[in-house]
Amino acid sequence: MHKTIIINSKANKYQQNYKQLEMGCWGSHNKNDGNVRNGFGSYVSQRLLSNPDLVNEFFAAISNTSAYNDATVWSMRAKLEQYNSQIYVNGYELEPVLRKLKNTAPGGDDIPAWVYRNCSFELADVISDIFNCCFRTGTVPVSWLTAIVTPVPKVSHPASLSDFRPISVTPVLSRIAEKLIVKQWLRHSIPVDSTVDQYAFKPTGSTTCALVSLIHEIVHMLENNSYVRCIMVDFSKAFDTVDHVILIRNLQALNISNNIYNWIISFLTGRVQRCKVQDTLSKAIGINLSIVQGSGVGPSLYIIIESDLHPKSRDNKLMKCAKDTNLLVPETSNCTLSVEFEHMKDWAIVNKMVINMSKTTELVFHRPHPSRSPMPLAADNIEQVQIARLLGVIFSGNLN
Repeated sequence: MHKTIIINSKANKYQQNYKQLEMGCWGSHNKNDGNVRNGFGSYVSQRLLSNPDLVNEFFAAISNTSAYNDATVWSMRAKLEQYNSQIYVNGYELEPVLRKLKNTAPGGDDIPAWVYRNCSFELADVISDIFNCCFRTGTVPVSWLTAIVTPVPKVSHPASLSDFRPISVTPVLSRIAEKLIVKQWLRHSIPVDSTVDQYAFKPTGSTTCALVSLIHEIVHMLENNSYVRCIMVDFSKAFDTVDHVILIRNLQALNISNNIYNWIISFLTGRVQRCKVQDTLSKAIGINLSIVQGSGVGPSLYIIIESDLHPKSRDNKLMKCAKDTNLLVPETSNCTLSVEFEHMKDWAIVNKMVINMSKTTELVFHRPHPSRSPMPLAADNIEQVQIARLLGVIFSGNLN
């Protein structure tokens, strides 16, 4: 067994050295045009990412608010349950999880995934004891609260740091614990009827499902209407600006164990992040907003924060896929698009989220001969476009 571990360790090391050599070659190739390759395989501007500390300060500023109060958040913890047989992880259940771990970034503790994978049998009981202690006390180890942030480009040619998405990598053990929390306790506590319009971050959802449902709703509405108005709402930095107090209040409404509820509060508080560019790490900075984009529990937390956003009228439809939010309003709706959009803006204010009006657009879907009936005028402050990208697919008003 030990011999196998050593062999695999060396093989991983050789593979890592090969990747570094390959990245070095690409870096030399692109040196003349000022570009380097980051760890996710995208080309990024060397000038923008030349100082990891400044990059980290930029991302941390987005996920921080002066209104945050540690005492307020900590006072929202619930009384621990002394014993709950359902809040328990057995070593034999955890062993296959460890054994099937894929190669992944190690996080701030630098413990690689292959250690857990190759020693799954020996470590399963030890790690299950650690998890059970964490779940029983509703606390997260301090070392798990530090995330390594990697800036990933959102566009082909980034022009500013706003064109990068901060992806947080937590330690491997933390990610395993987070996924256990979601799979065994958190996902089951979210009411199904509150997420029927959300097509991401759940086992029965996908972008394909969202596209099929979107087209079905539009076609169905066009059977009795000359046109359907579609507002593509853009929430600015949605994942990185989630308010923890509001999120915790939403958690309180769920049928979830106090221990798991407290564990999530512990996971969200006292967080620290360091930015990694190539092999250089920035200094640590604390954050007090966000669902920790890239974490195992983050997607489910975002579903919860957006679960109470619904249209005012049943004539209208709201389609969500992650943070992509599309509002459909048919011609003969009993609630106009303006009223529906004001309702969404009110929801955003209450939940301390910001709608980016410069990126929020409207596309009017219509029947094959739109000249036979007048098309609606553009809504106030919303650009009306002829072609738009919906869920990664480019649409025009005639559904081509």
